[in-house]
Amino acid sequence: LEGIAQLVPDERYGTLIPAGDPELLAETIAKTLDDRKGSEAKGSAAARFIRDNFSIDSSCRRYEELFTKAG
Repeated sequence: LEGIAQLVPDERYGTLIPAGDPELLAETIAKTLDDRKGSEAKGSAAARFIRDNFSIDSSCRRYEELFTKAG
């Protein structure tokens, strides 16, 4: 769950459901389907978050910052 939690760190980007809780999963799916605008906003926010934090460019920037501070 640690890797997934890094991609979805809070409710602004989506909802993580613990394994073994089918009732909560079904409830969350129903809420997602009922709130189209909210779901689209979360999807857009998640895409920006992933792009800003996990893209090749952002990874290179972080390594460059790390090496610049170390040197």
